[in-house]
Amino acid sequence: MLKDIPDVEPDINSDYVVISPFSKGKYRIYSADNYVKIIDFITDKYNMPVIIIGGNHEICRAQYIKDLCKKQDLVYNMAGKPLSESILYIRRARLLVANETGTVHIAQNYNVKTVCISNGSYMGTFQPYPKEESYVFYVYPDNIFEYIREHNAEGHSIEYDINKIEADKVNSVIEKVLQNGVSDYLAV
Repeated sequence: MLKDIPDVEPDINSDYVVISPFSKGKYRIYSADNYVKIIDFITDKYNMPVIIIGGNHEICRAQYIKDLCKKQDLVYNMAGKPLSESILYIRRARLLVANETGTVHIAQNYNVKTVCISNGSYMGTFQPYPKEESYVFYVYPDNIFEYIREHNAEGHSIEYDINKIEADKVNSVIEKVLQNGVSDYLAV
């Protein structure tokens, strides 16, 4: 079991959202501009803090995203922190917003609601989770199922640009999850 880490900064005792915007797969990286739109939506509509997590090599990229946000005082760049601390942030979050990466699976393990922005990579292998067990709400490109069928790509890495998904579509799912506490599996 992961133990609580004392004196974690920032000391957030209210609801907050964790953003995990990075990935090694270039087709699975949602753009900084899109994440800024998502963060601005969350901070404007809900006035909730947003924590950006990532590895040591992503500190500058996380700062770049933060610097583009309207309400920078509500955005925390926690990239470069130890994995155990990032897991703690995820575990305590009201919501995780992430590309299809390991953070989605960590959040699922702790029953943390997650909006997963996915280009459909590994569809049928690592996603989606079974409906009855899922806390993950997937956002796919509009025509991903046709693309998979046409390319016979199910279960394989898909080279489909994740940035074809509009940030407004992601924000719509975030709104449904935060306002309604959606409990049913949602794939859009």
